[in-house]
Amino acid sequence: MIESLWQRVCRGPVGSVLPELRDSLRALSDSEMLRLGSLGGAREFLARIGTGDFHPTIVWSLHAADRPDDLALVQGESSRTWRKANANMNRVGNALAAAGVAPGDRVAVMLENSIEWFEIMIGCQRIGAATVFVSYRSTPPEIAYLLDNSQAAVLFHGAAHDTVVRRALEQVTIPQRFAVRVGRPEATPAGSTSYADLLAGGSESEPPAALRSGGSRTILYTSGTTGKPKGAVRDLAKAGLGAMLGLLRKIPLRRSDRHLVAAPLYHATGSGFATISATLGSTVHVLERFDPEAFLAAVDREKITTSALVPTMLRALVELPPETRRRYDTSSLRVIVSTGSALPESLRATAIETLGDVLYDLYGSTEMAYVTVATPEDKRAAPGTIGRAFPGVEIVLLDDARKPVEDGEVGELYARSKLTVEGYHGNDAATRESRFGDYFSVGDLAVRDRRGYFTLVGRKKDMVISGGMNVYPAEIEAVLGAHPAIREAAVIGVPDEKWGEALVAFVAAREDQLRPSDDDLVDYAKQSLASYKVPRRFEWVDALPRNPTGKILKRELQERMATTDPEP
Repeated sequence: MIESLWQRVCRGPVGSVLPELRDSLRALSDSEMLRLGSLGGAREFLARIGTGDFHPTIVWSLHAADRPDDLALVQGESSRTWRKANANMNRVGNALAAAGVAPGDRVAVMLENSIEWFEIMIGCQRIGAATVFVSYRSTPPEIAYLLDNSQAAVLFHGAAHDTVVRRALEQVTIPQRFAVRVGRPEATPAGSTSYADLLAGGSESEPPAALRSGGSRTILYTSGTTGKPKGAVRDLAKAGLGAMLGLLRKIPLRRSDRHLVAAPLYHATGSGFATISATLGSTVHVLERFDPEAFLAAVDREKITTSALVPTMLRALVELPPETRRRYDTSSLRVIVSTGSALPESLRATAIETLGDVLYDLYGSTEMAYVTVATPEDKRAAPGTIGRAFPGVEIVLLDDARKPVEDGEVGELYARSKLTVEGYHGNDAATRESRFGDYFSVGDLAVRDRRGYFTLVGRKKDMVISGGMNVYPAEIEAVLGAHPAIREAAVIGVPDEKWGEALVAFVAAREDQLRPSDDDLVDYAKQSLASYKVPRRFEWVDALPRNPTGKILKRELQERMATTDPEP
């Protein structure tokens, strides 16, 4: 009934008068989000309206009331119905509250992808506790730093990481209330609580709404490619429905989707689209860790329709042997969002051949959330673009004096939306440095054309000044990456007496191609680049160094060059 009403409004006179409202209502209708199928769902929806409780976590309660026995979360042989998942979320929240966790307290979560991750995250948010994302790949000193910096009093961790966690907790300086161990409850070490015992001690009743009235904060730490990670604080409760509608107007996600989580949930790529899918009511399938063949097998077996991957994962998929790829049917896929780092045009073209024309190239960051997206149509209209801004996102490109640049000129990209972070936890100086009024920047440089398409040209810290000319490595990397013998490339600047900085390209060869000579690469680059943009040195590597989320660690390349003898 509600969905039918929205559809009539979309077709009515309001649609012609207010196109923004029309498009938003159409996106809401197309997403099937308002398809309440039972009396219980309608009652729960009306009850929330009556109490004004529209905290982001209540969507789980709505789905649990509407279709309690449908599957919400699936991981291998394990699964949760909406009713069971919602009950466990309440148990987590109530148990933590009983243990003294108060609204605003920080709770760290260091788990591999799992059903329990969702229960813990939503359970914490239902009592107003802020969740802190911690990579399960972290070392003891890294974990200790994140716990100290965030002042997290509780840590959830997987059973496989007992030793790492024990060593980390020996190094923290803030008092820890307790650690909760997920998995193998019979082997829980002294001083820790098993997740099973925590659930058993919590009530299934929903925690009081007053506990979560202060917001729904998460702290996501940056990848630390330029130094110590910084904790970006986001309040999901402030975003409201508008932010989600802006995304749905560009990326056609639906309630009937079967979403596959393959990227790490501690990263915004994995957690962001898993959360959006669950909000819509989609069934969320979970891979504990990404494996390219396991991904294809899950798509085939579960008839997966959507997923979100970083480009390194896409590359692993397309580089599987053809006979392996042919064993799996991936025709059910409608949407794959590629995000986290730049998507090279050569990789996009190959991925389309393998997976279909289903790629949506999303540009965003931990701090700014999603900013632009290039749909398949956008990529055909403007190859290399990162697309246009999402509805509800405002972008400005500024020069070094923080003045707006004209179309076609390079500027630092600043964005603002309801999902922009509040700042960096405990680091006011870094927050001020990254802000321009309400706008936030992570140091990316871009150009905008007259049609509103944006193209990244690199990061401000990566810009090279050679012979007095500004050189943007991303442009060179795109040209080299299109060479049939090159798998990937990264360009840096190194000190040079004559030029100030000289360009060095690190290149990885394709296994099935002969390696070209440096002279051949110079000739190839000169076909597309001005002479001052052509690298003066090529370093061949097996693979480029990357962090766990796929970003190239150029500081490691700089360190390598600092210990390498200069060419004569």
